[in-house]
Parts: sequence; C-alpha cells; structure tokens
Amino acid sequence: MAPNAILDDGLIDIIFVSNASKLRVLKIFTQLFSGTHIKDPHVEYSQVISFAIETENDPLNIDGENTGHHRLRLN
Repeated sequence: MAPNAILDDGLIDIIFVSNASKLRVLKIFTQLFSGTHIKDPHVEYSQVISFAIETENDPLNIDGENTGHHRLRLN
C-alpha cells in the first residue's frame, strides 16, 4: 500500500523492503493499513515517472506471478 498514491498524478509509487528479517517483515505488514510502514528503516518509498527492473539470477515476481528472468520497464 502506498499511502501517498494518487491515481491520476502520473507517478508510479514504489515500495521496497530490504535487509529485513521475517519477523520485521511481519511487523511492517501490520503497519500497512495505517500507512506507517513507510517510516520503517527497512522500507524505501519512492514516487517516479518511470522505472526499469532487470533480473540476473532470481526470477521477477509481480503480484505473486513469476514472470521469469528479463527486463521490465514501466512508464
């Protein structure tokens, strides 16, 4: 959940969780509906016009769907 997301502002809201233990991820998950998860030090929240993701070793997983190894660009 991206608490600052606006459907028609032309921006893509991206949330990354990194270097977090399973317990920390569970804590972050409990904060989703209040929007306080973006204040966690393991969470990076950005608003961008476009972005690209390229995988090397791990498959790309979007909304629970494995899309394989490739480059994805959204704008």
